[in-house]
Amino acid sequence: MQDMEALKKISEDEGVSFYKASQSLGKSTNYLSNTTARGSHPRTDIYARMLGAFGWELRAVKQGTAEGIGYRID
Repeated sequence: MQDMEALKKISEDEGVSFYKASQSLGKSTNYLSNTTARGSHPRTDIYARMLGAFGWELRAVKQGTAEGIGYRID
């Protein structure tokens, strides 16, 4: 699953629209929809902020380790 596809799925699962999430980011209400429509792939720090708008966070976890061991990306 690509980054923006995952964001769409999270949006559906959490019941938070792209409109609301864009507002919480302090962006125009069409920001996430436009980003997705353009096929953009945001920088990691921007993607982490996008995930935060849905109550999620981005983590880097070493392969083969127990879940939860790793670094949180802000």
